[in-house]
Formats: sequence, C-alpha cells, structure tokens
Amino acid sequence: MKKGISFAWDKSYKKDFEDIKEYLTKPPVLMVPTSGKSFLLYVRGIDHSLGALLARKNDEGHEQAIYYLSRTLIGVESQYNPTEKECLALVFTVLKTRHYLVGQTIHVISRVNPLHILMTKSGSLNSRLAKRAILLSQYDMFSSLKRRSRVRPLQTFWQLIWFQKA
Repeated sequence: MKKGISFAWDKSYKKDFEDIKEYLTKPPVLMVPTSGKSFLLYVRGIDHSLGALLARKNDEGHEQAIYYLSRTLIGVESQYNPTEKECLALVFTVLKTRHYLVGQTIHVISRVNPLHILMTKSGSLNSRLAKRAILLSQYDMFSSLKRRSRVRPLQTFWQLIWFQKA
C-alpha cells in the first residue's frame, strides 16, 4: 500500500486471504517411515547452503515428506563446483538419515546427477569425491534427474531450496 493511493478490499482479496489462512493452519505433516517401500531423496546444493528432503509415497500414491534437512556451507565448501555441492548434499543427507536408509532402496532426485558422477567416473575423482563414493557404495541407490512435484510438502521444499539461484 502506498501513501495517497486508495485500497479497496474486494472479494478476490478476501478469497486469497482465506486461502493463505487455511494453508497456514494446515502445515505439511511428516510421515512416519515404514519398511518395505523405497525412499525418495531430493538433494540440492546452492551457493551457500545444502538442502534435502527424504520422502516416500503413501498408500494413495502421493509423495509425503519424512524428513527435511539443510545446512550452510562452511569455509571452503562454498567454493566447491556445483557437482561437488550436490555430492556433499547427498553425503550429508545420507549420514544424517542412515538409520532410515540402511537396507532400503533409495531414489536420488537431483538437478545434477551425483550418483552417476561418483559411481561411473571413478578414475577422474579427486580424493574428496572418492571418499564420498566409497561411503555411498554401501547403499542401494538409483538416480534420476529433477522433476516437478504436485505435492504440497515437496512444493514447499522446492520453493525454499530448489529454485534459488544455483
């Protein structure tokens, strides 16, 4: 609102306000992980932070969040190239959620394909990436590139992490 300009509260503003109010009173609910279904692991490394979301499909086939993770990059980590940041995000997430992931199938979804880089280009890895490849080799992981989500918890995650400048 600006000084000297009148503002009229009409039905469209009221509807938008009610929609926002309803959304804020019903936050995304985290799902309890159960064995038997594969996990979806969304990872993202951006300029000064890492973000991840551990999700699983519920009984209706919709993706539902289990665990959100994020952290800021420390020291020289902010100077890593985008591929190394994605790999760091994957390793950070796996270490924090290993109690959920051991013995489970994990589908890693990322803008950059960190698993492909770590597992197929082992001859060109630096020592930092080689250590990460060894750590991740104990998990049953599959990789796919980013896709859009139609589920509210995942939309919230992507609004916060994914679409920020990389």
